[in-house]
Amino acid sequence: MQFTKNIPFQGAEVPVDVVSDRYIFDSEVLAAGVYAEQNFFVSKAAKSWAQANFEGDQSLVSEGRIFEVLGIYIYFEQVSAVKNISDASLVFNSGYYEWSTQGVLTDRDWMHQMIGSVDLYDAAGVVTPFQGDGAHANIRKYAISRFVPGGRSIEFRIVWPGNITLAQDTILKVRLYGYEEIPRAI
Repeated sequence: MQFTKNIPFQGAEVPVDVVSDRYIFDSEVLAAGVYAEQNFFVSKAAKSWAQANFEGDQSLVSEGRIFEVLGIYIYFEQVSAVKNISDASLVFNSGYYEWSTQGVLTDRDWMHQMIGSVDLYDAAGVVTPFQGDGAHANIRKYAISRFVPGGRSIEFRIVWPGNITLAQDTILKVRLYGYEEIPRAI
């Protein structure tokens, strides 16, 4: 159901119609090998809706709309039946993510905040990374929303200082949760 509220945007209180709550996501395949960084939300070319659902290249929502980001979530997946815990540990314990909105740093934090760090393994100690359950430890919830205007405006990357070496092909998915809004006046 649609509702109206005011948001702080570009130095003013702007009335908006909240038209939907959405997960906007992108996924990238990292073939086994060495990585220093990976960019997301760069291009939807050759990706199905199951792989990416953002509006366009470096754009979360269409021009004339605003995406209010309430939380961020990063998901680790491997194609093989036997998951490599060492790969998951490297991805989440060795890197950080950062994203900018229109060239201004929006957020930067260590990746282990996204997996719960010590909660990387399930309680039984088996070889499956313990994630994807929506638990608070695996989601970065913003106390203060981030606002991303529609159009070309976002640069999101994961960085591994000193590089990591993945033993198996891995899929990383970045999901941003929030509201899609239409300004009544700017």
